Amino acid sequence: MTETSAYGIADEGKSGVIVGVFAACTAVVIGCSSEGSGEAVTSAASAPPAVESPADESPVEESPVEGSPKTTEAQQSSIRCEASQLRPELGESSGAAGSVGFPIILTNSSDLVCELDGFPGVSYANGPSDPPVGAPAERTGERGGVVRLAPGESASALVVATVVANFPEADCKPVPVRGLRIYPPNDIGSVYVERDGTACSIAAPVTTQLKIGPVVPGRSGQ
Repeated sequence: MTETSAYGIADEGKSGVIVGVFAACTAVVIGCSSEGSGEAVTSAASAPPAVESPADESPVEESPVEGSPKTTEAQQSSIRCEASQLRPELGESSGAAGSVGFPIILTNSSDLVCELDGFPGVSYANGPSDPPVGAPAERTGERGGVVRLAPGESASALVVATVVANFPEADCKPVPVRGLRIYPPNDIGSVYVERDGTACSIAAPVTTQLKIGPVVPGRSGQ
């Protein structure tokens, strides 16, 4: 007699049913595994190959070479001429009633382009480091504008020196001097040129012993 379990399944058929169920589940598991594996393979196989990013083909701006014309022009365009860059000299004198005129000539002795703009300062002195003697030169005329000097080029300014013997001695107290200290425009440095003369030792308004015009291109001071 065949016994029936509480679940209505015959005992003799239990093992067959279990085996069948196990086989079915195994098939399902295998099928699921196969399907999942297939998706992974397909995804890997169908993925496009990695493409390397193209090299940056934009032009690379090269750093300017030191001393090149472009660099030199850009760097030198705003350089102010300093006393250490200038070689001073005096031009020919020309006399007038009670005064003598002569140009102060400043030549660019450096290897850089530089600029002068305005009026130089001028004083009588007895040496390149000596203090000024009497009143400094008064400015006369209108500002001439920027003068650009390439290496070896010159600019000038006209000096008018009054004959101080024409001043009352008490207002002047004349003394001999050996030269002139010249300050380029906008510079506290100075250059010195020798020129024997006589100066008033009193710096008073009545003793306008020197006048100076603006810097202009060339060597004539005008």
